[in-house]
Amino acid sequence: LDLDKMKTTFVSQASHDLRTPLTAIKGSLDNLALGVAGELNEKQTRVIHRAINSVNRLSDLVNDLLNLSRIESGRLILEKSNISINTLIQATIYENNPTADQKRIQIATDLAPEDINIHVDISKMERVIGELVGNALKYTPEGGTIEIHSNKNQTHAIVSVKDNGIGMTKDECTKIWERFYRTHASQKIAKGSGLGLSIAKELVELHGGSIQVESQVNQGTTFTVLLPIEAK
Repeated sequence: LDLDKMKTTFVSQASHDLRTPLTAIKGSLDNLALGVAGELNEKQTRVIHRAINSVNRLSDLVNDLLNLSRIESGRLILEKSNISINTLIQATIYENNPTADQKRIQIATDLAPEDINIHVDISKMERVIGELVGNALKYTPEGGTIEIHSNKNQTHAIVSVKDNGIGMTKDECTKIWERFYRTHASQKIAKGSGLGLSIAKELVELHGGSIQVESQVNQGTTFTVLLPIEAK
């Protein structure tokens, strides 16, 4: 237990310490890309944008580690308010539309006709839905389709994100919730830390909900999130 506490403290402190220089590096690179230090030629622009992409990935990893350490230590504070599940979904789709357009992926929706209100930390739940939609976009081939559904039962709002991408084996479906785990096929297609789904699961469970996955290799994957409906 002491070792786990030391590890969590170290990860938290290291993540904090890394954020400041990363912010400074990103700011400098953004300024260079904007031509603040002089006009760039095409080759210089490509190099700068590659560096910016790398810094963004590193920044995402640091934020993931920081969130993970906060969850582990019980220091993650949920700032809850009421929101319609459909509003949450539509905001996530809007954010991901440029990537979908680039890959010619159609995002189809079948949303509940009535408002289903949930009491959640909106930014954290945007992170969860965004992770599922982002993953679907990563692992669905060009010209594919992603379906997003919302519904409810007596006690929970239900959101499902279904793709027709690379899919997973049954064994992989159980392992994807582990920290840093990435399937063999996913490593070939896209870069990532293997922390996103682990954090998403932790965040959903902190809200009293659950997350499940069903998948078949080369057939696609469906993630389903259940969240308690706001009490009337």
